[in-house]
Amino acid sequence: MAATKDYIPILPRLLSAMLISALLFACSSDEPTKPPNGETPVDTVLQVITTENADSVVLYRTFAGHSDRVWTVAFSPDGSLLASGSQDRTVRVINVDSLRPVRIFTELPTWVIGLALSPDGHTIAAGEAYYAQAPVFIRLLEVTNGSTIRSIPGHRDAIWSLAFVDSNTLASASRDESLRLWDVTTGQETARADGHDGLVACVTTSPNRQVLASSSTDDTIRLWDAADLDSIRVLTGHTHYVGFVSFSPDGSTLASAADDRTIRLWNVGTGELIRTIYAEQNLVNGVVFSPDGGLLVSCGHNGTVRLWDADSGQLLHELTGHTDSAIRPAFSPDGTLIATAGWDSTVRLWAVPVPAE
Repeated sequence: MAATKDYIPILPRLLSAMLISALLFACSSDEPTKPPNGETPVDTVLQVITTENADSVVLYRTFAGHSDRVWTVAFSPDGSLLASGSQDRTVRVINVDSLRPVRIFTELPTWVIGLALSPDGHTIAAGEAYYAQAPVFIRLLEVTNGSTIRSIPGHRDAIWSLAFVDSNTLASASRDESLRLWDVTTGQETARADGHDGLVACVTTSPNRQVLASSSTDDTIRLWDAADLDSIRVLTGHTHYVGFVSFSPDGSTLASAADDRTIRLWNVGTGELIRTIYAEQNLVNGVVFSPDGGLLVSCGHNGTVRLWDADSGQLLHELTGHTDSAIRPAFSPDGTLIATAGWDSTVRLWAVPVPAE
C-alpha cells in the first residue's frame, strides 16, 4: 500500500492499539522490579556513563506502573524527577533518588505522547494525542499538588511533541502540520509556523534556547528562530519519515532518527550532513546525546537500545530488555541514568552501578 502523510510508520500498529488499549499490562504496580542480574540497592553509587564504560551499562530498574504503551520519558532539568506519558491516559512522575512515585495524573482525556517539564521542574506540559475533534488541548499540570493549571486549546489534531523554550514559552508540534509557540502564563498563541508538509513529530530546543528543531513525516528537518518561528534552514537527506531530533550539549550538532532506519548527524550552523549511522534497529524511534556529548543513545522498533560513539558513529553497546518497541530515550542531567519508554508498558532505567566491595 502506498504511504500517505496520514499513515505513520513509526506507529505501524496504531489502529490495532486502539482496540486493545483497555487491556492491562500484567504488572500494574509502580514498585520498581529487580533487574535480571539481581537486586541493586536504591543507594547504589552510579557512574557517569561515558564512551569508556558504555559496554558496562546494565538494566538498573523497570517501572511497570503504566497499563498501556509508554511513549515518552523526560527528566526534570535538575534530574530529581522522571515523568512518563502513556497510552493509558496517565502521566506518572518518579523521584529519581528514591525510585518511588511522587505523582500520578490519571483520567486525562487522551493518550499522552507530547510531554515536557518546565525549567523549574514544577510544571508538566502534556499534549492530547488521540485522534480527536478540534480543538486539541495542551494540559499544564502542577507536580506539587497534582492540579491542572491550565488547558490550552488551538491545535486541530493530535499533539506529538512539546518543549519548553523558557519558563514562559512552550513549543508544540502537531499532526495538524503546524508548529506553535504559547505563553504558558496566559495560554495565548504567540507564533505559528506551517512550513512542514506532514505531521510534525518532534520539536526540541537548542541549549542556548535560541533555535528550535522540528522533524516531520515530510522527511525533512527544519530549524527555526525560537523567538518568532522564522525559518532558518531545511535539512534534507532522510528518505523516510523523521520521528525525532535532538541537539548536542554545545548546540553545534543535531541528531535525527528516522524510519529509513538511520541516525543522521547535522552541522547546525551550515546544515551539512556530518555522518549517517545505519542503526539496524528496524525503525529508529528516538535518539539523544549524553550530557558530555560523547554518546548517542537510540531506541529501535525492534526493542533494542543502542549506545554509539558520537564522534565516530561506532556501536559501543546494545541493551535488551524491552519486549516491544523502544520509543524514546532520555539521559539524566548528571549523565548517570538512561531512561527509555517502551510499548511493553514499561519505563526502564539503565546505569553503570559501582561494584559492591
